[in-house]
Amino acid sequence: MSEAGGKFQALNVCVTAAAASKISAADILHWVNHTLHINTVHKVPDLGTGEYYCLLLNMLFFPQREPVNLRKVKFSSQVEVDHINNWKLLQSGLKSVGIDKDIQIDRLVKQKPMDNVEFAQWFFKFFDANRTQDILQYDPVEERERRGIVLEKSAAPAFVTSNHAYHKPNGGGGGATNQPAAAESRIGRAAAAVHSTSKRSSPQHKQQHSSPAKRNPASSNHTAAGDCQPTPGGAPPPLMSELNRLRTRVEDLTLTVEGLERERDFYFAKLRDIEIKCQERQPPPPPGGAEPVLTVGEVLAVLYSTEDGFATPNVQ
Repeated sequence: MSEAGGKFQALNVCVTAAAASKISAADILHWVNHTLHINTVHKVPDLGTGEYYCLLLNMLFFPQREPVNLRKVKFSSQVEVDHINNWKLLQSGLKSVGIDKDIQIDRLVKQKPMDNVEFAQWFFKFFDANRTQDILQYDPVEERERRGIVLEKSAAPAFVTSNHAYHKPNGGGGGATNQPAAAESRIGRAAAAVHSTSKRSSPQHKQQHSSPAKRNPASSNHTAAGDCQPTPGGAPPPLMSELNRLRTRVEDLTLTVEGLERERDFYFAKLRDIEIKCQERQPPPPPGGAEPVLTVGEVLAVLYSTEDGFATPNVQ
């Protein structure tokens, strides 16, 4: 960061493909939740509301300046118009610190995974490049309370990855447990019911119920502690852990597929343009039998070359 001619200028960054590959969706989720001391961001498209970036931008340049007027930010809104408003405020805030970045607001508010991941990766690098020791004096929870900002608390469980442990926010509701989503609750209750039914149908269970006076409460409690006990949300801990892992895996695969499809369409379009130009401008054979250094036929041969087991698509 610098003051050029009396005008503040933040350090802009460029995220290369190699750098982006090192910033996963799980890294972004952990960074946002941990930095702002929240637990409301469960997947990267949740950042498409724009409100979290506004908070992070003001936090980054504390206490010298406040790029975004937080009184105009629409927090915890489900209306797309409010999300667009938040992104425009963020874009103006970036310009106020000398960053003229083209933000694809229409795609980000639609919460498309690939677009949100790309912007989140850029903002992650931008934040890291401009942060100073002053940020250590910033308390995000206290700042939100002072301004009366309330972020929506989602019912979905937070991601837990092998690389990062989830940090609870300061002053976060004592020992309250996050409730799982409705589908996950049904799965958890079904698993618990199957587990309970299998125990009731066993001969040992019948024998215990036939002579209740002989049962030892301490022994019974010890046996129950060793079983897979449901959490207050209804699902056993191993099942919740597996659901978290699978959710993260599905999101990563979705981002990978979208990236591959975009790359495929990009290169196919370029090849198709080359094919059309070659077909339109293919010259007649030169006199005397001499051939030019590179003929259109050679270019077309490369375009139409295939490998074993693959056929040239018939594109009209």
